[in-house]
Amino acid sequence: MHEGDRMSLVDISLPPTADKAAIQLHASDNVAIARVPLPEGQPVSIGGIEVVCRTAVPMGHKVCLKPIAAGEAIRRYGQVIGRARVAIQPGDHVHVHNVAFEELHFDYEFPTGEIPLHTAPANPRTFLGYKREDGRVGTRNYIAVVAASNCAAHTAELIAHSYSREQLPGNVDGVVAFPHGEGCGHSIGPDTEQLQRTLVGVLDHPNVSSAIILGLGCEVNQITHYLGPNAPRTPDHLVGMTLQDSGGTTGAIEAARKAIGQFIEMAAAEKRVEVPASHVTLGLNCGGSDSFSGITANPALGYCCDLLAAQAAAAVLAETTECFGAEHLLVKRARNRAVAEKMLEMIANYKKYLVRFGGSFDDNPSPGNKEGGLTNILEKSLGAAAKAGTTPLMDVIDYAERIKTAGFNFMNTP
Repeated sequence: MHEGDRMSLVDISLPPTADKAAIQLHASDNVAIARVPLPEGQPVSIGGIEVVCRTAVPMGHKVCLKPIAAGEAIRRYGQVIGRARVAIQPGDHVHVHNVAFEELHFDYEFPTGEIPLHTAPANPRTFLGYKREDGRVGTRNYIAVVAASNCAAHTAELIAHSYSREQLPGNVDGVVAFPHGEGCGHSIGPDTEQLQRTLVGVLDHPNVSSAIILGLGCEVNQITHYLGPNAPRTPDHLVGMTLQDSGGTTGAIEAARKAIGQFIEMAAAEKRVEVPASHVTLGLNCGGSDSFSGITANPALGYCCDLLAAQAAAAVLAETTECFGAEHLLVKRARNRAVAEKMLEMIANYKKYLVRFGGSFDDNPSPGNKEGGLTNILEKSLGAAAKAGTTPLMDVIDYAERIKTAGFNFMNTP
């Protein structure tokens, strides 16, 4: 290439101006969030506060706005997210190197009255969904192959995979497997009950047209729990079988495909109908969180949850591990004292579980979370709670329990 043919690279990323360099989320915060990577010497101007970055501050990380003495609280969202390990000067990068985690003890504001349940508006919003036998409505139409135990998990996957290249009718969204690692040698008790509750929730999920419960045959979690008088679905929408009774893996695949063939015919005949938005249940979960999650995607989901609550639909916040440090805000929003107490009970029980193994709630932030600017679980939880919007906390339920209350719910999950 000749010298005259070379093209110069142009950096189109302009350096931030002082007033656009960082975001202060609450007037009481003594840190701000870097919108973009801030180099050493970068001026920051927020609400009459003028500082200069003493070191480089990565995008999404915190820059100090005011002098913070050693041991003094560090605030984001107007809430305490830790204490300074050492004196922190305006313009310093604030993160794990100079912030100490501290388990907070709150003076909870319990509700003194009773907030009424949500009722659907006279002219509700609607959507097109699949009505099920129990009155609930699905947004999808799947055939589920659910393993009763880890022993049947691989075969369940083989059954579902056998449809990967087949053209299914337009009303059938797919044949999906639900493998897991439990159910074989369980002792009967809370763990088994939770597994059974979870699998029932899959078998009769409104997005599932019909289902197979597949066992090995000799496991603790017998398929008979899901059939007969205990069946969550009518017999024409639920079939049970085991590998041992079907002649092994090959026989089970053949038997399952025969049953699924009938399920597909039924699902293909099912049509979407217009139903009120009150039939929507939205599950909320974090993934790959960073410092911006709590001020972008999570509040957007929270706004969506508020819209759903206004329609008497349900939104479900989960992850008990990521409510620690924000539970006082949820308690304050509880429908009544009983709901608030149940929320705190879930937190306390998980804490006992962690103590048994020498763990801490602050074990939660992953290296990726921290690289993205989240210093500890307190900061992460405050951002995660934004997914729940602003409406009252109507109910608190245990893992895999049925959602029965309109509005904002909390489910106790890992």
